[in-house]
Amino acid sequence: MTRQFKMKAESGCALYKQVDAFLASLGISSSTIPLSARQTGGSQLACAVLEVGRQGEVVRPSDTVAYDTEREAHWSATAWKAPSCIYNPMSPQDVVYAVKVLNFTGSNFAIRGGGHTPFEGWANIDKGILISTSNLTDIVYDAISETVVVGAGNRWSDIYSHLEASSRMVLGGRVPDVGMGLLLGGGLSHLSNQYGLAADNVVSFDIVLANASMVTASAESNADLFFALKGGGNNFGIVTQVTMKTHPLGQVWGGVIAYNNTYVDALMNAFAKYQRSGQLDTKSAVISYMVFSQNINLVTLVYLAPVDRPAAFAPFYDIPSLYDQTRIHDTFSDLIGPPLDNGIPRWTWSTTTMYLDSPTYIEAATICQNQSAKLQSIANGTLVLLPQPISKSMITAASSTGGNPMGITPKEQMWLSLNLGWTKQSDDDKVPNIMDETIALIENLTETRGVYDPFKFLNDASPTQPVFHSYGERNLEKLKTAARKYDPHGMFEKQVPGGFKIF
Repeated sequence: MTRQFKMKAESGCALYKQVDAFLASLGISSSTIPLSARQTGGSQLACAVLEVGRQGEVVRPSDTVAYDTEREAHWSATAWKAPSCIYNPMSPQDVVYAVKVLNFTGSNFAIRGGGHTPFEGWANIDKGILISTSNLTDIVYDAISETVVVGAGNRWSDIYSHLEASSRMVLGGRVPDVGMGLLLGGGLSHLSNQYGLAADNVVSFDIVLANASMVTASAESNADLFFALKGGGNNFGIVTQVTMKTHPLGQVWGGVIAYNNTYVDALMNAFAKYQRSGQLDTKSAVISYMVFSQNINLVTLVYLAPVDRPAAFAPFYDIPSLYDQTRIHDTFSDLIGPPLDNGIPRWTWSTTTMYLDSPTYIEAATICQNQSAKLQSIANGTLVLLPQPISKSMITAASSTGGNPMGITPKEQMWLSLNLGWTKQSDDDKVPNIMDETIALIENLTETRGVYDPFKFLNDASPTQPVFHSYGERNLEKLKTAARKYDPHGMFEKQVPGGFKIF
């Protein structure tokens, strides 16, 4: 049913008939639904119907321990909310059921995969329904097609461990406890230099649309939807499982090299040198965390073969380090290790893009160092800069897999991700201002230098950044066309407050 339940538009008798008819369509007796829920409608009715129709899959606020555990199952405390109930579907068909209920009641809802986004109301919700995909954790590898089918509730660490038994690997999160939502923003992987973005390695998405139909989106079926999902966020439906290409991978080399702030300029110059030559070796990858307030800069080097100290990373070897943990690892999982626990509960982030230019890289890092000082008045205020060198090969790989909507310029560039952490909720309004100011200073610099690019990487962007407009007008129009086709009444535009919106 596509018609939303609207209390004010119906008289009492007609209203009950409408509700009873809907319940009957689900095989539910109206006597099993509390009268108050039938009268109130909205999320109260939705929770009641979900609870009766899918027993054991709904957590209510009255289940205090389970409810608090579920509603706080997020990487950052900034994402904690108080939903009317939490729905944990056990199968894709249970997701179909939920969409029918939410469509009828018109309830607002949120969808949570790994819960890594820190933004308020994006993977959680107040007075609405939180759908957690944490039970959708199937992982099935097919050796013949060399693909793997994974449920939308998986964390990348589980997928990596499963595939390592077959000496295979997928392109997924560089932080192992990130969830599958990464794919809907494009997704950077340690394998991206060789195989492109994570989304470009998806074979198909299984997705429940607003009309409660389940469809497969691939290059052969619903190709326009397939294109849109590879960077279009949560605007088209609820993904229940994904089929991905796998690639051969055995032993690898890498680990963390730590440097102090004395060598920040040298490190930024090393990123530029690496992009000019070392990154041409597509087995190489780099991810870095520069924590200026703690006088430590962690550079993780990854090489997709058991080669000790590959020449690709020569610029980093020449800089004096605090320690060097690089070595050959038997598995990829062993290399990337468990997620870092920094002890800081609240986070936000933002992003900007610039073309390869060493002096600009150095000055951008200087801006971040200076801005970091503004966090001193905030309890545990911490600025972390993540320089992400992007090679041309990461971008052009999309052309062989049907493309994606991101419209990334095919040239070497840097995606700077800026992460700010703090402790007290009372500082929640202060930190984003420092974030926005820092990004503005960097973008003023890059525009002046002629190396600014408007692209905003969805997975690292802040809620106020114009992600879809940064894809370019042509790609934005493709996203709008797909949204109108697959969600003509705008369910995921209107009833899902969180996420970047197309319209």
